[in-house]
Amino acid sequence: MRVRKPRFWVLLTACLSLLPCVSAAAVPPLDAGAAACDHRGYAWVLPDGTIMIDRRNVDRSGVRDVTYRLDDANGYWSYPASTALVVALSLPDGAVKPMSISLAQVTTDRGTVTVCPASVDLPGAKPPADAPALDAPSVERLAPSAHTADPVSCDRPFASARVIKPVAPDTPVLAEQQGITGIVSILVQLDPDGNVGAADVTRSPSSLLNLAALTAVRRSQYSPAIFRCRPIASRYIFRMEFAFAGR
Repeated sequence: MRVRKPRFWVLLTACLSLLPCVSAAAVPPLDAGAAACDHRGYAWVLPDGTIMIDRRNVDRSGVRDVTYRLDDANGYWSYPASTALVVALSLPDGAVKPMSISLAQVTTDRGTVTVCPASVDLPGAKPPADAPALDAPSVERLAPSAHTADPVSCDRPFASARVIKPVAPDTPVLAEQQGITGIVSILVQLDPDGNVGAADVTRSPSSLLNLAALTAVRRSQYSPAIFRCRPIASRYIFRMEFAFAGR
């Protein structure tokens, strides 16, 4: 969405939680396991229902293997731990939409197991441009190894965090005078009520844009992620593109 500002344009968008938009080095310090929980890779669904997950472009420092989890309104399935960077998860019999894919846990090179917090990942339909084929040697096929019944009943059992009332930033005078343009990416940490707990610039063409972008992020209103009908703490990537109106 584009919001008109005097002599500037602002682009407000969010990344899907599965898209590796932020490198681990750019977020607040976390141990290797917790960092992997926040960088799940990109997921998409094949026509036959197979769910592909690509973790080639996410930070994997110190991570030995990961365990995936598939949720629907009736419960969740666990898959065997895998060291592969691209996996194909077969759809369990009886799974119903909507479904959410997440990491259940990660194991580090030191043998430490980190149980990942609840998260909402809604697979898309479009694979990355360089996605390997299902039958590629680098792709590991995984079938569910266990099922846990946990039925829920609501209109939206899963929903990603989103901005519901974006606020456009004030035009930074010095940035305008110097002709500075570009995209500022901000990692927003939301509590279960959708309130901003922290906001950190992860990428910016100039520090002159950062304060205006951070102020706008904090003034915007958000809807929290919903996991199994309950709001949960989540992270949201807020992007603003500063550009002269005539360009």
